[in-house]
Amino acid sequence: MPELLEGIESEKQDAVMYKARYVIEKAGSDPDKYANAVRIIGFMLTNIGNVVKREKYAELISKQCKIKSSLLKKQMAACTEETEREDSTKTNVPDDVQWSLPRGVNVEEAYRNGFYALEKGAEHTGYYFPSGLKEWQQQSNFVIKPMLHVVSKQDNKRILEIYNGISRQLVDIDSRLMLSVDHFAGSIYQLPGNNIFFGTKQHLMKLLKVYGEHFEVCYELKTLGWQEEGFFAYHNGIVIGKEFISMDERGTVDADGRKYYSPSASSIYANARKDDDEYANDRYLHYGEPLITFEQWCKRIVAVYTESNSGMFGIAFMLIGLFQDIIRSIDKNCPLLSAYGEKGSGKSKFAESISNAFFNELPPCNLFHSTDFAFANRLSRYSNCVVWFDEFNDTTIREERFEAVKASYDGIARERGRGGNKNKTEILSVKSALLLTGQYLSTKDDNAALTRCIIVPFKKRADDTAFKQEEIKQYEELKALESKGLSGMLPEVLQYRTAFRKTYPMLFAETFSEMREKITSVGTSFNERVLRNYCAMATCIKFFSDKFSFPFSTEYFNTTVHSEVIRLSALISESDSLADFWNTIVYLMETGEIEEGFHFKVETHVNVNIDGQERKFPQPVKILFLRLTTIHKLYMESFRRQNGKNGVNLKTIELYLTTARGYLGRSKSSSYVSKHGDRQITSGFLFNYDVLGVPLEMEKSDTTERVLSTLTGVLFGQYRIQHVSGKPTLCYEIVVDHSYMLLDKQVEDKRIYKCYDVNLDNEAKLSTMYSLQITGELKENKWTDGAGIEKVKRIVQVTEINKIISETGIRENEMPF
Repeated sequence: MPELLEGIESEKQDAVMYKARYVIEKAGSDPDKYANAVRIIGFMLTNIGNVVKREKYAELISKQCKIKSSLLKKQMAACTEETEREDSTKTNVPDDVQWSLPRGVNVEEAYRNGFYALEKGAEHTGYYFPSGLKEWQQQSNFVIKPMLHVVSKQDNKRILEIYNGISRQLVDIDSRLMLSVDHFAGSIYQLPGNNIFFGTKQHLMKLLKVYGEHFEVCYELKTLGWQEEGFFAYHNGIVIGKEFISMDERGTVDADGRKYYSPSASSIYANARKDDDEYANDRYLHYGEPLITFEQWCKRIVAVYTESNSGMFGIAFMLIGLFQDIIRSIDKNCPLLSAYGEKGSGKSKFAESISNAFFNELPPCNLFHSTDFAFANRLSRYSNCVVWFDEFNDTTIREERFEAVKASYDGIARERGRGGNKNKTEILSVKSALLLTGQYLSTKDDNAALTRCIIVPFKKRADDTAFKQEEIKQYEELKALESKGLSGMLPEVLQYRTAFRKTYPMLFAETFSEMREKITSVGTSFNERVLRNYCAMATCIKFFSDKFSFPFSTEYFNTTVHSEVIRLSALISESDSLADFWNTIVYLMETGEIEEGFHFKVETHVNVNIDGQERKFPQPVKILFLRLTTIHKLYMESFRRQNGKNGVNLKTIELYLTTARGYLGRSKSSSYVSKHGDRQITSGFLFNYDVLGVPLEMEKSDTTERVLSTLTGVLFGQYRIQHVSGKPTLCYEIVVDHSYMLLDKQVEDKRIYKCYDVNLDNEAKLSTMYSLQITGELKENKWTDGAGIEKVKRIVQVTEINKIISETGIRENEMPF
């Protein structure tokens, strides 16, 4: 017997190793059998609880059975994952549970979830939950299908499909309120049909536990139009490049691996009444197959709208709207367009056509009647479009509405509280370009709105210039196209956005410089904001001129813009409050109501007491002394007689004057004498009369000799750009060396010349690295100061400047001044 036991002991083998060798040998060279053998070994090893023992067996099996160690480890990991997955779904239904479930219902799944769903006609469709060990109770007459989770801090919601055995409907429910039985049941009960949830909080939580992870994540398009992710969103689809991708029935679309949601395209709101549809305005931004090309649209717009070049400006403003975010990046603002004129002049039809390039006949927002929400929503709802606001009248709309229109130029609509928390605010930004229509030109607040606008005036046609039959036909054809929708042509222009974004900043600067030079070269002043507004249009036309064939030349457009900038700048200059004040003073002087010498006086001084301190001038200066308090009363009376309303109050005029060109300060006391000899010693406002530019005395002939000269010198100090006589002018000084030899001795004679140069492009030539050759009209003013010393002021009106590279030059720290 001992011998038998010893024999058995000697023949014993390790069971794990034996099984591994056995299955591998049995598999042979068959690939399928070999793969199954390795899988068997993997499961066997994962069942070994001791980690050290398991790893040692894996090492031995790998060597003896010639299985790659990496392959065996991968198989073990796969077996572990499969085992865990099976364990997670394994449900052991207790023996005492005796359920009788409908055919097709998985018993273990029902036990694990705590409910089962049944879709079987209107009577039996619903969710069933256990009641005791044998019974199940119906807790709803509908079932749900998780669709979308709309991720948002402000409007987070879940979209479900509801099926009641008859019809399927979509519903959106606030994510937080999904946890409330009353809200969940109420939201579904609002749908057409008798959809009822009978369950408790516990029943609802069981449903959410199962369905919660199956909602597809998406992001709502809070703003339609251009999106920062790089596509243009219509309500019914998006455009990437030139390709249009339509929304599905749920209102979703994929873009670069991300899902976006448009409520207005969802079947949830498809049957909403127009007066109960919160997304009704979104549907106006609808993509349809383009009926005409962009070039064809441009030709029709120019042919139909000929008044004040309105068609041409309308095309340019349409481009501004389409790329307003890029245009705002230059000056942090975007020009408005104001079409004004009497009733029946055609301004509204013009605005309608520009709006219809984006929207399918979206009605304008009325600035007089619209609510604050409607106004702010129209400003912020669309991105890179042209939005139309009607009845712009600065005397009838509310003050805050007028201020909001002004603020829209800088991209701000309004600020409001967020989420019921007074410490949190939300700024609604203006993301589109505004088109304003009204009967009158806005001049309120010193032309605050006017300087922000591109102006297009409209006039009624007289009988002898009535529309011809061909013009009427063209108009009707355009309106017929608009009624069918034209926004499908936008992708044709949008395809150039990337190039436009790269090119626009440089092209704008170039256009602005050219336009500024053209205006200043003819000696005309301009309003810089106005020029920048019109240059935005000119830059858009310049960029697209080689991509589309416009029905006008770029040269003609620029010439028109040049004229409009001068015209509007003059209008603004002539109509601002300070100009009105000075014009009234001139009028009162001419009519004899204001007397020179008593109400004001003009005297030439080298030094004068200003604000209690003696101020000396390098040369005699003509100074205007103004008794403002006395004159302001006469100004107010005259202004009221002529306009039927008050002029600007004294404090405001004081503010304007103290910041105006030519203001020097105040004189505490000065003598004023009337023509009758009455003397008054009182305070006054002092101005440099020559700089002020108000004709309050007859100009005296200038006998000072002017000589055309050419000077060579070096720049001294810093140059600057300032307005001189209404022109932006380069102001700088040069030092010219006039030294000479006298009796074999060098006599130093270095003179400073002050230069006024209206050619702003010469700024690039001003450098201390080069000598400058200046050509222009030289004027020398000579006078003797109080100490009897002769003074000389040398001024050059520059006509030409050239750089001269020299080996030596005068440096600023070598100046003898």
